Amino acid sequence: MSSTATALRPAAAGISVLLALALLPGVAHAGVNLDKRIDVDLVNADMASFFQAFGELAGVRVALDPGLDAEQQVSIRLENVSARTVLAAACESMDCRWKFHDESLLIEPLPGTAGRQGARPLDELIDVKVTHAHGREVLSSIAQMLGADLSADESLAARIVSLELDRRSIGEALDTACAKLGCQWQLVAGEHRPLLRVQAGARPAPGSGPG
Repeated sequence: MSSTATALRPAAAGISVLLALALLPGVAHAGVNLDKRIDVDLVNADMASFFQAFGELAGVRVALDPGLDAEQQVSIRLENVSARTVLAAACESMDCRWKFHDESLLIEPLPGTAGRQGARPLDELIDVKVTHAHGREVLSSIAQMLGADLSADESLAARIVSLELDRRSIGEALDTACAKLGCQWQLVAGEHRPLLRVQAGARPAPGSGPG
């Protein structure tokens, strides 16, 4: 029997973060603030319950495409991130994408996918754009893209990083992030899914320390 715990709540106001994925088209919509900062703590939450809670918190009506498996489960833990980042991480975990349609946030399957198994490959191409983001937030988002859990040194949480990468592999994104943050990463097997292990190591690149 699986347990389910779901917690979505507003987070304290913080720095602006934008994470844009090539697979997840979406535009700003009048009356909906996807830059709102929130905390997410989900363990084995089903898709329908997650998006219902997200819609209530973001103040938008959410519609699920009939082609989605509303009972599939997701586990996400993110702190003080934008609602847009939460959408990106959730859809990466559940093979979906989002867009605004008829005053609703529509969640639909990715074209041509029937559910991927396991982690995404490190050579899959993505776009990443973050501005003055906390290191752990960036690493957590990348771990979500991989379908992996994150284990990172606490010292990385206070370090600040900005990235602007177009059509780069997830592995390259990790290399670039760690070059700026002063860390080393390794993707290893975990108990239930892969584990992205990040340890503080080399000195951060100039201009990438706490801001």
